[in-house]
Amino acid sequence: MLFFFKKKKVVVRFFTTQDGLPELFPPNRLTKSMPAWWKSTPAYIDPPKNSPPEMMRRIMPVKHRKSVKHCYSIQKLFEHGWVMPMWADSIVNVLPDGNIGGAVPSGDSGGEHHPVEQYPGMITPDWVNWKMSSPWLVYTDKPAQFMITNPFYHIQDHNWQTMPGETEFFHQHHSNINMIFRKPNGSSAFQYEFRAGDVIAYITPMFEGEVEMVAERIDPKEKERLEFGSKIWFSPATQARKNGIGGCPLHRG
Repeated sequence: MLFFFKKKKVVVRFFTTQDGLPELFPPNRLTKSMPAWWKSTPAYIDPPKNSPPEMMRRIMPVKHRKSVKHCYSIQKLFEHGWVMPMWADSIVNVLPDGNIGGAVPSGDSGGEHHPVEQYPGMITPDWVNWKMSSPWLVYTDKPAQFMITNPFYHIQDHNWQTMPGETEFFHQHHSNINMIFRKPNGSSAFQYEFRAGDVIAYITPMFEGEVEMVAERIDPKEKERLEFGSKIWFSPATQARKNGIGGCPLHRG
């Protein structure tokens, strides 16, 4: 007798209090946010002009002219992954002494600088940490693991990177993005500019099955209730805090 098991479907709900954000810059599937260079790259490349005859014979067959579009690992990442877009224009200033600060249109810093004492040896002195404060609270209807990685294929400036890590949104619900930025060599500060919609992270489900994403706006009172679970006695987040599950270990103090 054959048994067929249906793969689990996970609903991922992104909540924010910001007007227009769910419509303009929600987390989205990579298939709907492909990088421009990928879309313009042909599946097969033309032979180099003025190539020697022996080289022409070697590369003329189609099987020898495949472009990066045939890379299995990139194909699968784009098929299964999502993008986390920047939610607002933002500036990150990095000073030669390693001090770092940010600014967003709302007037706040938009993030937090973790002192190097919290991660000794993790990066060289040429880099500093900055955690982007995301406006999204994320919930899943069942336990599920996700991998956050650097959006390598969406960026050409590799003077900043998103730190890779595994996370889940059943026990903890923040979606802040930990990043590192290269420090300047001279006396002038480096200024990194992000535009709303710029991809700052990839999020990849680490399980088989269907994933449904929903992005919604909620009012501040509802956000507070969801964030702290103060009125939901059975909230997984409440139990997680008791057991020390989830959350970012990098914090001040």
